[in-house]
Amino acid sequence: MLRIEYLIPIFALWHAITTEVRKYKPDHGVANNMVSAIHCFGYIISYQMVQDRNYIIHVSIGYYIYDLLYLLYALYAKKTSQPNQYIIYVFHHFIGLYMLHNTLTDVNIEIFLYIYYLAELSNITLYASYHIRKEYPERRDVLRISEFIQLLWYSYIRLFRSSIILYLNEFPFFEYFF
Repeated sequence: MLRIEYLIPIFALWHAITTEVRKYKPDHGVANNMVSAIHCFGYIISYQMVQDRNYIIHVSIGYYIYDLLYLLYALYAKKTSQPNQYIIYVFHHFIGLYMLHNTLTDVNIEIFLYIYYLAELSNITLYASYHIRKEYPERRDVLRISEFIQLLWYSYIRLFRSSIILYLNEFPFFEYFF
């Protein structure tokens, strides 16, 4: 069950983290990338160490709501030069929120949370490459290596590992989506 009393302090936590990061990184893209990386590492570590998944689901829901509101504000206030990309992220966040909310009541919670874990695991190299691209644009050699590693890591996890999980658990996924 979704616990609203969890979400309000979690939402405040993400705002505090974002505010602190922006003190040192005023570029909103870099700051948001760092906050997303913090969420990613937090989920990965929590998934590995905590047996009660309820709270980490709420932390992720709180993060997605916070980031969704930021995206909507940026679109509304026209504070982005890439509105189409932000619109795609808005849909991505709604889908993520829907799936995370359903894990609170679904019997196949571990399968879905493991897929979410793999997705977060695959994102690590995305955050690193983005950070290198924005913070060190003159280091083209490092960026090329980073993006090559990103391609390998992301492809391996998203295409191979996730496909195996989907294949082995096809019936719960069909029931969930159809």
